[in-house]
Amino acid sequence: MAPSANLRGIVAMLIAVAFFSWMDAVMKLLVAHYPAMQVAALRGLTALPLVLVYVAWLGHGRQLWRVRWGLHALRGVLTVLMLVCFAWGLGALPMAEAYTLFFVAPLLITMLSIPVLKERVAPRHWLAIAAGLGGVLVALRPSGERFLSLGALAVLVAAACYAASAIAGRLLTRTDGASSLVFWTTVALALGAGLLALPSCPRTPGCCWRWRSPASAARSRSPRPSAPARPRWSRPSSTARWPGALGWTGGCGRWPPTRAPWSAARSSSPAACS
Repeated sequence: MAPSANLRGIVAMLIAVAFFSWMDAVMKLLVAHYPAMQVAALRGLTALPLVLVYVAWLGHGRQLWRVRWGLHALRGVLTVLMLVCFAWGLGALPMAEAYTLFFVAPLLITMLSIPVLKERVAPRHWLAIAAGLGGVLVALRPSGERFLSLGALAVLVAAACYAASAIAGRLLTRTDGASSLVFWTTVALALGAGLLALPSCPRTPGCCWRWRSPASAARSRSPRPSAPARPRWSRPSSTARWPGALGWTGGCGRWPPTRAPWSAARSSSPAACS
């Protein structure tokens, strides 16, 4: 017997939450070195090519333009605000406290579904939500010392934005396809967070934006007897490290790099890479 639609939805949700957990762990590492806005932009820019391949593979290109633009714009704003607040909260709180606070989102979604979606919530659903939140508290064992802080407030704002975004997504599924939801949310995250992240990108006098291919990077490291002595702009190992084969000369060969990938630049002072 084929599994029911509810069972397929439960399995899909479990897989999605598992991937979200891995992604949040990576975000926790990144926010220690980059501003939260840059981390949010990087997440959107990284996911956008994959989403484009997914839409092209399904052949849903035409469906992307027959959508409810107002709800998509609202969902995009909520997604950017949610991710930025959550990334900032992860930088200020341990994972246990952040996840404990964020898990109020299912409760908020259930509460919003009653007036907005006109759904009836059975008592057993409330009990399941309470049991799930209690299980999170038992498993993570957070300390209450950091719950009254700006980081905790940021995570709570992120949870509220996530709940509102989920309700907006449920409304959109009544008229729009799943591909349009994923695509426009990713576009809003990449463009919105990317534009907001520009002021936080480092700007150093004498720097320039430049992408160097592996071949040009190798030529620049080769000895040139006839050329006058000049400062060494980057270490030979910088192109072998992150971001690896791309040969981007950013971060002065350190890991974690001291500059964001899109703001990599050569410094006018040789001491910058010392």
